[in-house]
Amino acid sequence: MRNTRMLGWLFFAPSLAFIVAVVLFPLAYGAVLSVMRYALASPGKPRFIGLGNYIHAFGSNQFWHSVEVSVFYVIVGIVIQLVVATAMATFLSARDFRGKSFVIALLVMPTTIAMVVVGFDFVLLFSGQYGPLNYLLNLVGIPSIPWLYSHQMAPVSIVLANAWEWTPFIMLGLVAAIYAIPGDLNDAAKVDGASGWQLFWFLTLPLIEPTMITLAVIRGIEDFKLFDIVYVLTQGGPGTATENLNMYAFRQGFQFFNLGYASSLSFIQLAIVLVLVRALYRRVMTTQEARG
Repeated sequence: MRNTRMLGWLFFAPSLAFIVAVVLFPLAYGAVLSVMRYALASPGKPRFIGLGNYIHAFGSNQFWHSVEVSVFYVIVGIVIQLVVATAMATFLSARDFRGKSFVIALLVMPTTIAMVVVGFDFVLLFSGQYGPLNYLLNLVGIPSIPWLYSHQMAPVSIVLANAWEWTPFIMLGLVAAIYAIPGDLNDAAKVDGASGWQLFWFLTLPLIEPTMITLAVIRGIEDFKLFDIVYVLTQGGPGTATENLNMYAFRQGFQFFNLGYASSLSFIQLAIVLVLVRALYRRVMTTQEARG
């Protein structure tokens, strides 16, 4: 028995060592840094300041601005992705046509592209001088839009680029959820005289709601810590118009070398994500219990 237990620990040891080295140690080290005044550009050794970094963050206007930008990316991004993905999934599920599987595979292709590549593609697309988007607008008499150079349009441009890549991911999940609805329910509703809109609003939508919430949680977490596409498109500009919390922490850590403050920002972001996950998880559980 003892030899069997030792053998089990022997097989488990590499995985445990990997988790400690890659997850637990950086997390613990980051927690220590978050309560230290540790700036590589300043003289002196790191000094313990307790919650000083967190107090400084909550008193910083730039911090709250970065939180607002992050919330904008999450809320507007999720609304656009859910609405468009639901429309696409409903259309694809309601009709059978030749090459349907190929069309779905083609629509899902953007999710396989690296976000950095997507960012460079949209830099060209949104280009004020050479971009095809402004060229098409000019053809119909609409003046060019400064997509990446306007304080109002730059955040919208990032949301649109991000939605282009990840809307198909939500669509794929919703297509699976719609196909999982028993056909007898649809047939019974049609016999009772339900129209296509009534079928969607009173049958399909309530049944796929848990899937929609789950996908919204996944995308909300990813959109809240958006970085790649922001860095490539605008690097947080113009000014700080597109600087979300992740970009703000990056600047503090890798441009100003304020490692202690950057670590505290990362842990604040972690706490916000955990609260978001907890709240939406409870909503999913409540919905499941209400239907059970």
